[in-house]
Amino acid sequence: MADPLELTEDQGPRQRTERMILTLISPVLQRNENKWRFLSKDGIIYASIKDQAFLDSILSGQANITMRSGIIILADVEIKEMKDVTKNVWVVTERNVTKVVEIRAEGEAGDLFSQ
Repeated sequence: MADPLELTEDQGPRQRTERMILTLISPVLQRNENKWRFLSKDGIIYASIKDQAFLDSILSGQANITMRSGIIILADVEIKEMKDVTKNVWVVTERNVTKVVEIRAEGEAGDLFSQ
């Protein structure tokens, strides 16, 4: 049985970075490679946190974030994709938050789009 993500020889995986507005659904408050869950314009996504400064501030309690619903994060997200040649579409294989730019709770003053 063939792998559903068959690559052509002339077209390998690709990678891009996108600044995204994410709503935190499920953080991982441990130092490991488990993925956090977010709501994004693409629906529910899972991403590892690669921004060590952000992760250190969360895990140490230095970040002033009250855990509640509606935490909005503006972040740079690295997206890795592979071409599914059977359907001729790119499929996301991995997402990583490389830089957290800003954190806000829903309803706080300010505009995430102004940067």
